[in-house]
Parts: sequence; C-alpha cells; structure tokens
Amino acid sequence: MKLRNIQGDYNIGLDLGTGSVGWAVTGVDGELLTQNGRPTLGSRVFPSGETAADARLKRGQRRRYERRRWRLDLLQRFFENDMADVDRTFFIRLKQARLLREDRDESCRDYHSPLFLTVDAERDYYKRFPTIYHLRVWLMTTEKKADLREIYLALHNIVKHRGNFLHQDNPSLSASAANMEDSVEQLCLALEDRCITLDIP
Repeated sequence: MKLRNIQGDYNIGLDLGTGSVGWAVTGVDGELLTQNGRPTLGSRVFPSGETAADARLKRGQRRRYERRRWRLDLLQRFFENDMADVDRTFFIRLKQARLLREDRDESCRDYHSPLFLTVDAERDYYKRFPTIYHLRVWLMTTEKKADLREIYLALHNIVKHRGNFLHQDNPSLSASAANMEDSVEQLCLALEDRCITLDIP
C-alpha cells in the first residue's frame, strides 16, 4: 500500500521481528488512518534468518583437521631419515593400511601387517601393548632402547590427540594461576636427577 493522498502529519509504527515485519500508520491523535477505504496497516512474513553457528562449527572442524594433518606430516618428516635406516616401507604401510586390499597400490597389496614387516612381530607387539597407552607407559618407564617405530607410534598418538579443552572455565587451570619459575625449577631438578641416575654428564 502506497500512502500518497494522506494530508498533514502522520506516524508510522513498525514491529520488526526475526520472521516478520508489521506496520501501521496513525494520525497525530493516534487514530488509525485509512486509504481508499482500507486501514493503513499490514505485515510481511519471511523465512527467519539463521545464525552462522553451524557454518562456524564446520569451519572450525575443517581447520582442526587441517592443523592435525599438518602436525602429523611434520612429525613424519622429522622421523623420515632415521626411519629409512630401520624400516624403509614403514610410512608407506601405515598409509596403505587404511585402504581395502583392492584399493592399495600394486606394490603394497601383499602387506599383511601395517606396523611391522612380519605378522609374528605384529602379533607380539599387540600382546605386549593392547592399546597405545600401554606403549606410552612402557616408553616412559623403561630403561631399554625402544624400537624407533614404537617411539613414532607413541608420538603420533600424542600429536594427533593433544588432550581436551573441556575445563576451560576452571580457574585453577588458567595461566594466571600458573607459577612458571617454580615449574621450570622443578623440571630442571628432575632432569638433573635423571641425568645422575643414567650417568649422563
């Protein structure tokens, strides 16, 4: 409705909502005006606007996965030269193990164990370490020289799953509650004790 022939002053009232707009035209005395015999009021209904929360969540997830891939690639490059001396096909087997046998590269179709060269070695590994956390505990507590592949697997797990951030609002976990000097001093003392026990100068 176009208001062309209304003489004098008038007021326009708007009711703006998330899914509609309502309007009315009144005179200065507050009475509803008419035009062509119809009251000057109306509304328009439209689809409600949606927040960007869903898109933001997916974008954040994509970024997390990209950063995870970047960290894992960096770790693999760090181990690449030393791993070539121990097991040249280790990273290839890990990558191909995710695929069905018919989807693998032709040179990798006969791999039966992704971690070690033989099925027996793989079976022994899983007997010793049923989960990755058993391996991590063993690596932290053992005095023996560990296989480089086992070290890589433990670090891969740590780098891939960096912990959770579910307790962000806990004041005792905030940086303001941290005492950096004491923490560094305790770390240095622990390292000195460890070096003394292992006879490292």
